[in-house]
Amino acid sequence: MSRSDIFRLNLYLLPREKSHWFVFTVIWMVFVVQVIRVDTFKGITVILLCLLCSLVLAFVTTFILLFLGLLVSLYGPQISGVIGYHKYEITEKGFLDQNEGGEILTFWHSIRGIKLTGPYIFVRINIIQFHIVPRHAFPTAREFDNFYQILVKYWKHA
Repeated sequence: MSRSDIFRLNLYLLPREKSHWFVFTVIWMVFVVQVIRVDTFKGITVILLCLLCSLVLAFVTTFILLFLGLLVSLYGPQISGVIGYHKYEITEKGFLDQNEGGEILTFWHSIRGIKLTGPYIFVRINIIQFHIVPRHAFPTAREFDNFYQILVKYWKHA
């Protein structure tokens, strides 16, 4: 697992995470309250323009905050077993991740979702925990696709 894999996971999650939308909504509401507090507006056009500007500012602010969080996760203090060599194994009990930080066996019923997106398989454990299986970890694309099919088969039959 590389920093590039972590970066791509964050790009995948960007529009999908409820927490990102919550942060955006709170920031937007702060800007809207500031627009409403100014009572010098004369006309609906100016109010709509200010609301549109607050929407743009909220998007920009949210993306800046998410970008800063991404930088911290990529270049800040590293937790053992996140970036580096991972060995994934499909077992009868669950999905096994062996890495320098130890072993993690995730039981099949604990997995919340499995998604194939281009060169990655994302195994969602909870709202903030994923296993990332990159295609480049397999000698061929066929082996990667077979791993995905077997993974989904075990998960659905759990």
